[in-house]
Amino acid sequence: MINSASTGQVRYWQREAVRSSWEGDAVAELGLSSSPGEGQGRHDLSALLAGRHPVSAAPLTARPGLRRRQGWDLVFAAPKSLSLLASSGAQGSEKVLGAHRRAVSDAIGVLADNAALVSQGGRLLPATGVVAAGFEHSANAAGEPHLHTHVVLPNLARRPDGGWGCLAGPALWTWREAVSAAFHLALRASLNAEGLAFSWEVMPGGMAEALEVPAQARTASASRSRAVRAAVVAFGSPGSAARRVAQGSSRPARGAVAPARTGEGSVDAASLLARAARRPCLPPPPPSTSAVAGALAERSSGSAPPEVWVALAETCPSGLPAAQAQAWVQAAPGLLAAGGPAGGGPSNRVAARYDDEVLDAAIGGRVAHLAEVPRVVAEAELAALGFGGGTAEAALALACSGHAISVVGPAGWMAQAACVDAARAAWQAAGVPVAVATPSELGARRWQALTGLEAPERGAARRWAVRGPALGSVLVVDAADHVAPAALARLARGAAAAGTKLVLVLGGTAGPAGRPASSSLEQLARSQVEPGSWPARSQASAPAWTPYSLAGLVVRGAPTGAQAARSALAAAAASGAPVVAYGGPEAEALNLVASGPPAASPSPELLLAGRPFRAGVPVVALRRLGPIPAATRGTVMSLDSRCITVRWHLPDRSTTSQVGAAEATSVGLGYAVTLPYLRTLPTGRALVCLGPPDQLGARSRDVGFAVVTVAGPGRPALGPHDPARVRSAARSLVLGWPDEAVLEQAGPRPGSPAALRRWAAELETHALERLAGLPARPGPSRLPRPAVPVHPTHPTHPVHPVPNPLPGRAGGPGLARADNPGLGPVPG
Repeated sequence: MINSASTGQVRYWQREAVRSSWEGDAVAELGLSSSPGEGQGRHDLSALLAGRHPVSAAPLTARPGLRRRQGWDLVFAAPKSLSLLASSGAQGSEKVLGAHRRAVSDAIGVLADNAALVSQGGRLLPATGVVAAGFEHSANAAGEPHLHTHVVLPNLARRPDGGWGCLAGPALWTWREAVSAAFHLALRASLNAEGLAFSWEVMPGGMAEALEVPAQARTASASRSRAVRAAVVAFGSPGSAARRVAQGSSRPARGAVAPARTGEGSVDAASLLARAARRPCLPPPPPSTSAVAGALAERSSGSAPPEVWVALAETCPSGLPAAQAQAWVQAAPGLLAAGGPAGGGPSNRVAARYDDEVLDAAIGGRVAHLAEVPRVVAEAELAALGFGGGTAEAALALACSGHAISVVGPAGWMAQAACVDAARAAWQAAGVPVAVATPSELGARRWQALTGLEAPERGAARRWAVRGPALGSVLVVDAADHVAPAALARLARGAAAAGTKLVLVLGGTAGPAGRPASSSLEQLARSQVEPGSWPARSQASAPAWTPYSLAGLVVRGAPTGAQAARSALAAAAASGAPVVAYGGPEAEALNLVASGPPAASPSPELLLAGRPFRAGVPVVALRRLGPIPAATRGTVMSLDSRCITVRWHLPDRSTTSQVGAAEATSVGLGYAVTLPYLRTLPTGRALVCLGPPDQLGARSRDVGFAVVTVAGPGRPALGPHDPARVRSAARSLVLGWPDEAVLEQAGPRPGSPAALRRWAAELETHALERLAGLPARPGPSRLPRPAVPVHPTHPTHPVHPVPNPLPGRAGGPGLARADNPGLGPVPG
């Protein structure tokens, strides 16, 4: 792991360390003699992080004021199995500690030789000397065995001319996986040199666990990782920033660290180490060129040195000394240059074979025509749903072709979602099932919000393609150009066997990746589907869809994602509440839609940083603007020729400031916001949520009233009166935003997946009953669902009392009960 480092963290590294040392070839030149964990050594490290000489305190760089980063914290963590053995204190555990320390030194040497670049004369040149401080820790914050070393690398390096300069941060980030791979290679080789022979389970990235240590023991001593993952889920927004927040929020208070756990997490380290010492320790075999080439193809990598380091770690279970691995990496371009497609992608025969499989599956898809929709049916469905222009043409090209593999070309993600959304409407009108496979949880939420398509569980996308529910189904693969050639070939092979049509979206929610990972995508993309231009600013109006209320919430169903977005914007315009989008691209696009066309606006408009500003529009600070903190909401008061005047609404007061073109990138329109800005939402305010509310987490407790707009996964031809969509919306509401009355009926949330599914079904039952206006049943129940009165003109549609979707007050304990007595009182 690589994190930022500053002088304020020195005390933490020193307090938790069991051993500290200086690393790098510039230690003697700087006169560093005391350990960085001792008194004088700690002051020396603080001086280096501040860019000063540890002895003379003189600035080491010519312009110290330009140093925006003090240093980096590189965390080298041993596998959990070795952490358990090293912390046991048994005979032989000191060999594990020694192997870990030598592996850290070797990894720092690889970093200094390859990733340490410094600017001199306007060019980036290899540094001739670096310095770092290593702090070895033996346990995590939960008191469990966790052998890891914090290598604090100051943002300093010696230039070839003898002076000092700052390190190039992008090079460190590019080499971080390679340095990690070098650490694990050297760790396994050092253990072998110490006479300890283990059997290794190598994982992606090069880390390996010793199979002699039971998996139950490794899992039982990893409660800290489980706590961080749970905190990330509760935070509601995955990513590196959410993980850092979760690590801080889940860390025990100082002095409350629990002792190391025993029982299920304990191992007989003495016998395991003795058994490993009795095994013969043979020299590691040389790397296999074909195995490395296959690993590069699996990772969709080329033959660049950082990628070869990772492939070596994945294909050398016995490890490799750092010097031998460095020599092999330098000779790798000549060994791996034979074969490969011209024009890009991994230059080896293995990747070329995978590309040929994808092309063969695209050409030989014999049953893909079963997912082909008659053009007259598709055109009628798209016209009924209001799709037109480029979006309709792109959707017809997807739904009405008999191709086994179709490619949606790179464009804005909102335009790609609208294209797939329109094609999904045509497919479902013809009875063709559609699913989506996404690389991340955030991507799955975006697809569900704007298309109604739910992504299968992780790892289930390929199984769904191989064992599709029926011939002629469709699987949309998000960010297909980020998929490795081997994985893409397996997916295409399984889809061809099951008669599933693949729709490969280039870029998608993962963003642009430069050249596609597979060269076969370049050939298929020559006949790519061009997405439409939705959202257009002229589409701000929305029809009045029938709302359904549930305990202080209102759900508005829409047959397509585009109509769901427009409905959300209409609800926001009527109530003055912000729309919650899942990410920056969605919020930006919805803001442009909500701002309306300039020609239709009677007030003048000023474009700053590509955003239209008019007097009276809401804005939000995307980052700090002087005394204005990030996430502060405001209102544009007036326009000038070059700037706007904004009144900011701080918690205790209001202030006014002028925002020019230079600061406009830090100000966004405030019609739609993202999840982090909900922390500034006043208690009891109304809210409009685009998509299911199950990711809002703890932030929803201060919301007094909400309108949730969802795109229905049911057949669009049924329109807003689709029971399947209403059922799905009610289930999303009650699971994501449950109230006490429903929880009292269904009982507490269980922990096991099977019990959780039963609990969710019970909550869905109570939600539908409340939507139908039936009285609440006391206590947990497993009774069958009672009969629901039906609509007189729509026999498949239940009767639901419809309250005022947006009450006059902004918040409050719930909805008025005069027009809906079956809902009962709802707590705030």
